Amino acid sequence: MLYWFSDVVPKIVSNIGKLIAQSDSLFGVFQKNYQLFVLVFTMFVICMGVSRWFGKRLWYKEKVSWRKELKLPVASLLSLGSSDSSSFTYSSLFQGGFIALGLVSFLLLSVLVFPEADEDPLQVLPWTMSFPILGVALISLYQFAENVGGHFAMLIHSIKLSIRSVFLIIFTVTSGLAEIALLLKLKTAFPVQILIFTIICLCYSYTIGMREGLEAADPELTYPLVSVEVIQGTSFGEAWLYERTDSDYRIVTKSGSNHIIPASNVKEIKGL
Repeated sequence: MLYWFSDVVPKIVSNIGKLIAQSDSLFGVFQKNYQLFVLVFTMFVICMGVSRWFGKRLWYKEKVSWRKELKLPVASLLSLGSSDSSSFTYSSLFQGGFIALGLVSFLLLSVLVFPEADEDPLQVLPWTMSFPILGVALISLYQFAENVGGHFAMLIHSIKLSIRSVFLIIFTVTSGLAEIALLLKLKTAFPVQILIFTIICLCYSYTIGMREGLEAADPELTYPLVSVEVIQGTSFGEAWLYERTDSDYRIVTKSGSNHIIPASNVKEIKGL
């Protein structure tokens, strides 16, 4: 590991220095087209957020429906607030977009690793872009397979999920094969790579939301297990507390029943 860092870090620093040396020309290009760059970047973040939100919403709703059929606990009294995993808010949209963008940006650092000392990073950029493209594609497929692994019966049961999953796999695999074809034919079509990378990133963001939606539908994975002692009525020895409002507590028991307990009737809540 230390050898890897000792070999890679100097290359990154050296290539960053080369880009700084060209900063005048790069800044001139950005200054002339800054509105276009800002618009493209904003749209990219928004699309990443929408893809993540769509994956989370779709798989959350399908798993909630699946759990209801199996008579498993489901938090079904959620309000329309932020605690509802299928709700849409602009803050969560941008947050999701930036989270996915941050993860993808880490792989983009690889474009500064491969150029040698005598090479211009911008000139070899079409070649070095192949690593983040193929890397994000493989991570997306792995994450999709990992998420589906324990939910294959639900996937087969839902035609909607099956169709969307097939399209996701087709888009990801086709994009990866297109990048490999560019490399084998020795073509450096950088604009095409940008399009391929965008598609791959949207697929990756979708799989992130997919994982979040599946987890959010399981009370045992999402909410704290508590015991609720009430002043009047029946107390609850074990239940998941999934929402707290100004006037009440909302819980779901292991038997699958949902309850709204007025805050004035709660004597004590303990975490288990």
